[in-house]
Amino acid sequence: MIASIIIPTYNRNEFLLDALQTLASQTYPQDSFEIIVVDDGSNDGTATVLAQVALPNLRSIWQHNQGSAAARNRGALESRGQILIFIDDDMLLEPNYVSGLVSEHQQHPGAICMGICRPKIDEQKTLFARTFSQEYYAQVYPENPGAVRFTDCVTNN
Repeated sequence: MIASIIIPTYNRNEFLLDALQTLASQTYPQDSFEIIVVDDGSNDGTATVLAQVALPNLRSIWQHNQGSAAARNRGALESRGQILIFIDDDMLLEPNYVSGLVSEHQQHPGAICMGICRPKIDEQKTLFARTFSQEYYAQVYPENPGAVRFTDCVTNN
């Protein structure tokens, strides 16, 4: 197993399903990564949603609510992959997301890599809100960032 994708979730099953669908569409071979969803004590039917998802590499773990950091740690402990990829339950991934991160790790062993997180810009928002979102993310996540500071690393990506 090359990579383990760890997703903490708590009462957000409607978002989680969309995130899992983007993982099903990855260009990286499905048998080379596992998906671990750590249900952090949800009571919104998350377990039912997970039971309906047909991904052969999906494992679900339930624990009493302890917060997202504890859920991420639990997923890491249960993982079998050489590379840990942490995402949030509301992230929609581009089809080459996993292959891109694995490629970076193969080129730079021991590195901490992070993807670019672009907001979904709602066309119904005001012109100011759309412009602010685009400008903010262009500054925080430049196209060719090179090395990033540790404080720039976020646990969702």
